[in-house]
Parts: sequence; structure tokens; C-alpha cells
Amino acid sequence: MPGILGDLSALTPEEEERLEMAVAIVNQAYVDAHHDDSMEMLAADYLAARQDTVNLLHQFTDDQLAAPVPTVVGDQAAGDLFAGRAEHATEHITSIEEGFRQGV
Repeated sequence: MPGILGDLSALTPEEEERLEMAVAIVNQAYVDAHHDDSMEMLAADYLAARQDTVNLLHQFTDDQLAAPVPTVVGDQAAGDLFAGRAEHATEHITSIEEGFRQGV
């Protein structure tokens, strides 16, 4: 794996494939573990995780949130990184909702 955490451009094609498979395995394990959960239970778990994240964010100072951190697309402010992860989660939620509408 690359020496700089998060530098996806440093991955070989084989490492990139292994990383994609690892993410897919984790995602599938979650799907399998929660396959029979109700929407209410899934929503409650999501909302609890969201609240934990909000509580964690409140522990950061403005200076810490403005501090640059290395990412796969270059340095960015820690607060922007958190916001980007939230946006990514929203994309997943939208996909899940669309799948439910389509009966997938």
C-alpha cells in the first residue's frame, strides 16, 4: 500500500482492485447482517450514528476544523473532509431509497 495514507493515485492496479474488493466485502457484510431489519430499525441506527458524529464534531475547535489534512484529492480542511463524507453518505442514502422505490 502507498506510504501516504489516502493517496489512491499511488496504488497499483492490483492494490486498487484489492481495496475495491475489501470495501465491497465490508458493504456486503453490512447488508447481510441487516437484511431482515425493518426500515425503522435501520433509520434509528443511522440517526444514532449521525448524532454520534455531530457530537464528535462539536469537540473540534474552529482551528482544528480549518487545519489541512491529506486526502486522495490533495490537502483540504478537516471540516471540508467531514462535509464531504456527509455528502457521500447522502449519495448512499439516496441510492438506497431509490432501490426501495424500485423494489430492489
